[in-house]
Amino acid sequence: MDTENTYETAAEQETNTEPEQTGGALTDTPSDEDTAATDKQPDALSEDGVAEAIARELSMINALDPTVNSFDDILSSDTAGEFTEKVKRGYSLYDAYLVTNQKKILRSVSDAVRQAALNSVNSKSHLTGTGASKAENLTEVPSKTYSLYKAMFPGLSDQQIRAHYAKHNKQNR
Repeated sequence: MDTENTYETAAEQETNTEPEQTGGALTDTPSDEDTAATDKQPDALSEDGVAEAIARELSMINALDPTVNSFDDILSSDTAGEFTEKVKRGYSLYDAYLVTNQKKILRSVSDAVRQAALNSVNSKSHLTGTGASKAENLTEVPSKTYSLYKAMFPGLSDQQIRAHYAKHNKQNR
């Protein structure tokens, strides 16, 4: 049971430390060095800070909606009243724009996705399937056989001769 008393006295000693023992770390009053460091920090609401924050948020809005290049573009839109109301209520510029123009943004994203899908489909239009028609067009008819076809069937086109020859050769294999 001596160990319990040892733990209790150690805990009491830790809680009863004097400010002199801790080097003043437990005091609530800031030192002169702390206040001097705080005075040197730039004010978060300085003109430069606000301008940078607005520029940063406008660039985020521009990434979302490329038609918005300036604050005037937002204020001249149909949702300007709702946008300014959201900003007055504490929304950031980006969040206010996102909320007020949600339908427009979703529509533009879905249009972009649809166009990308169409472009993907159309980009493969030059490709054709491998089928009999492709094989018939690639079949080479020997010159003697070709002249026989022309003599016997003068009305057949070259494509028809190749198709008949390819079909005939398939059956003989």
